[in-house]
Amino acid sequence: MNGLAAFARYRWQAYQQQLIELSRQLRQLGTLTVVLLGTALPAVFLLLFYSIGLVVQHPAGAMSATIQAISLLLLQCLLWYLLRPAVLDLPHRLFQHSLSSASLRFSCDMVLLWLSAPLVWAVSYLMFEMTISQLQAAPQLVLLWLLLICAGPLVLYRPGRLLWGGVGGVLALSLLTGLWQTLHGKTLLRPDSFILLATFAGGALPLLILPAQTNPRPVQLRSVWHFWWQYLLLHRWPLSWRLLLVVLNRQLWQTVTQFRPDASVLWHSLAFSLELLLLASLLFVSKAQYSKHQRYFQSLGQQGLFWRCQFVLVVAPLLLWLTLLSLLLPLSVWQYLTLPLLAAGLLLVIYRWPAHYFLAWLTGAVALVALR
Repeated sequence: MNGLAAFARYRWQAYQQQLIELSRQLRQLGTLTVVLLGTALPAVFLLLFYSIGLVVQHPAGAMSATIQAISLLLLQCLLWYLLRPAVLDLPHRLFQHSLSSASLRFSCDMVLLWLSAPLVWAVSYLMFEMTISQLQAAPQLVLLWLLLICAGPLVLYRPGRLLWGGVGGVLALSLLTGLWQTLHGKTLLRPDSFILLATFAGGALPLLILPAQTNPRPVQLRSVWHFWWQYLLLHRWPLSWRLLLVVLNRQLWQTVTQFRPDASVLWHSLAFSLELLLLASLLFVSKAQYSKHQRYFQSLGQQGLFWRCQFVLVVAPLLLWLTLLSLLLPLSVWQYLTLPLLAAGLLLVIYRWPAHYFLAWLTGAVALVALR
């Protein structure tokens, strides 16, 4: 019993230390970042409960409620992945095998996992406050709760499968939507949000149970383009989580627009600035890889091309996303002229003065909003 309590105490202290390290990394972006995030917490909690309410009944219909539920599921998965090193104590994971049994390690993992699940607690609280008849009228909320419960252990132990599971779920949802649009006036009834969310889960399941790749091939340094291609294939997560956050950010501001539709241009400008912050930060990743391998490509006489390619890795998704959104959403002429200059300025700041990245973005975001 003393050994069990000692191991549980050790895991809790390790969890706290990892959280302190994460907060230290956040403070490196600047004190202003911490202040802004701290003052925004009450609004974030209110928006969180409002978003869960939209899952139950969305004014735009069943598909919008389903997208809202999937967005909340992705948001919680991203938070779990961010806290995964703290929950599992990854730096000392092998050392734990000499201290405890597998069942004790699993129990501690699950306790820390659910302590890191604000969305699960929020959904559970709302379900507890609802009556049986209300829950029967909103089965999609119960399904969302079940998906959150199942997604937690998957994020901990098989995180590589989640991305493919999400792709499979979106494809299944697209197939069902296309089928309904083809047959909606004949034999197929309009699917409700429960059916749509269940279709997403059913499409994700086959890809979640696929065996994981146990022996990934190392990156081969044969040429510059071959290196970056293999790097993206083997290290998809730095780009993937940024793209997921960009999509979630867009969904968040769509939800905010429900409160103040008259200020939609302002919300779109703020969304653009946050998406620019996320995508431009990919240069931190490519810059680290450039520093690691530059001497090798210098020996091949390809250092100049290698230096330029680190920017291509960032500019390509940035231009694709901004072009797509500018075609769908209205922006002023001045904003169209400011966006490329702001993106180029952020990349320059990352490369020359990385400690001032957040301050530079904040200045650019204010300018972008002022030119709306």
